[in-house]
Amino acid sequence: GKGIKKSFVVKVRDADRKLVVKNIECVPEFIEIRFLETDFGVPGLYRMEVEVPKSAPACFYAPEEGRIHVEFENPRFEDFELKVALAVGAKS
Repeated sequence: GKGIKKSFVVKVRDADRKLVVKNIECVPEFIEIRFLETDFGVPGLYRMEVEVPKSAPACFYAPEEGRIHVEFENPRFEDFELKVALAVGAKS
């Protein structure tokens, strides 16, 4: 497999702009998530990287099955969940 990486911008709209992740749950479990500060010079702006690694097994997940659930340390930040639909082909 080739693997794939996608990035999304996450903006914190709170007086406390520090984003501290408490827990991340992914289905399927091989999905990797990272939150990185952006280099845009804007406080509270982060990049969320979602990666399906090259080593992922062949599989198919419909939006009703796949998900990314993120919890934050700050109790004022709501947890969020993204549905995931993906297919990984067999390695040749």
